Amino acid sequence: MRVLITGATGFLGANLVCAFTQDGHNVIAADISPPPDVLKESVDESVQWNTLDVTCESQWEKFNCDDIDIVVSAAASTPGDDDPHPPSTLQINTLGCLHTLHWAHRNKVERFIYVSSSGVYRGFYGAEGVLREDLPVDPPTSYGKSKVAAEKYVDLYRRRNLDGLSVRLPSLFGPWERPTGVRSNMSAIYEMMKAAVTGCKLSISSESASRDWTYAPDAAGAILHLATDKSPPIERVVNISTGSFVSAEEIIRSIKTVFSNNQLTFSDAQDADLHITPTSGELPMGVSRLQKTGHKIDDDFSDSLQEYARWLENEKHRKLAFGTDISEE
Repeated sequence: MRVLITGATGFLGANLVCAFTQDGHNVIAADISPPPDVLKESVDESVQWNTLDVTCESQWEKFNCDDIDIVVSAAASTPGDDDPHPPSTLQINTLGCLHTLHWAHRNKVERFIYVSSSGVYRGFYGAEGVLREDLPVDPPTSYGKSKVAAEKYVDLYRRRNLDGLSVRLPSLFGPWERPTGVRSNMSAIYEMMKAAVTGCKLSISSESASRDWTYAPDAAGAILHLATDKSPPIERVVNISTGSFVSAEEIIRSIKTVFSNNQLTFSDAQDADLHITPTSGELPMGVSRLQKTGHKIDDDFSDSLQEYARWLENEKHRKLAFGTDISEE
């Protein structure tokens, strides 16, 4: 199939490009930023790299890709809770999605996948054991609200017969995460792995702090499954996750099995270098809808982290991620 991926040079976007090309699809990769050389070298030469600002309607009018079967809308801005400029977040996350939807509808795309976030669940505290897709959501952040608004526009175009689906992703970790200026903070696992690779000291606020961590290539694989499955989406929103929590203690224990000389420690919250905040309501995301499509993400965190460590053994990958060529030795 011919697949258009927006936000293709970002953290998740790069994993999506890798997943779709490895599965034999023809990928048109679009992003406002050019791809790093090591990413271009890591995928098939047939990938078509394009510069595209998804918020600019005139660029979409000139963006011609014939016979696109699938669009994955992954372009996003990910600010912190104290977003310094909510209008920019809304423009990229909502208006950018709307322009992409409109282009996909005009070009009669077979399936549209919008990459949303577990951030829509922020502020939800309930007695249920998991965060289900049918829960009422009213996130207190500009990021969460921009994602909810985009999901609603996907619903609008579903009514116009575009086969659209929103997928909500939890905290991701793994290959291609690096500072790009789009995200205000790197993931906690990124910071821990950087400390382990460079031998720097890093103190973490709480060993019991847990989150719904999912390996980025696994999340990309789930999106690939949902995008290429011939049956129509059963629901309008699907959580993509392992469906389980991983504590800071387990993360550090797994890192120590790979790096024998890392200096990760726990400290009082006031003195810690790194603070891990829990997912909304301290609940994992429910994955029953994903599993009903015939797909399940492996929840073996240790295996995923070791695979991430192997990816970092490549000097070019390590330098891209951490800006250093220092090995774990």
